[in-house]
Amino acid sequence: RQATTGGDHDLPYKDKHAAYVMRQQREDARRAAMQAMEESDEERAASTTGQNKRHGNDGDGDGDDDEANLLYKNAQARVAAKREAKAEAKRARLSADPNWMDPDLVEDPAGKRTINYQILKNKGLAPKRTKEQRNPRVKHRKKFVKAQKKLRSVKA
Repeated sequence: RQATTGGDHDLPYKDKHAAYVMRQQREDARRAAMQAMEESDEERAASTTGQNKRHGNDGDGDGDDDEANLLYKNAQARVAAKREAKAEAKRARLSADPNWMDPDLVEDPAGKRTINYQILKNKGLAPKRTKEQRNPRVKHRKKFVKAQKKLRSVKA
């Protein structure tokens, strides 16, 4: 009976064996990819050694420049596509409603302008107040302490 009334009997438990198998599969896939990459590097190095010697390069470079350039160009293309999609979305919003950003220009069906946040919340030009100023008890306590200091300096 006590086993069924535990606090977390309804929570799913991790299947440790499944997690182990998944981790092993990921590790095997990573190893295979690394091995394939090493083999392709060796093949590329073997095929380019003749070219490098002709052009005065002795082949001591790592040969990762092509891959790095490709990765860099792919990253640039992704960023450019994302930027273009964002600009297109903005153009679509503007073409649908040219006054979507300015609530003062949007008119009510009755012909009146809509009100803005400051008017709605009646903010006015009230200055910002510190936490102590918003609490009257603390405010007066600080005022009293300040007066006590002045009084001590006069008596001394």
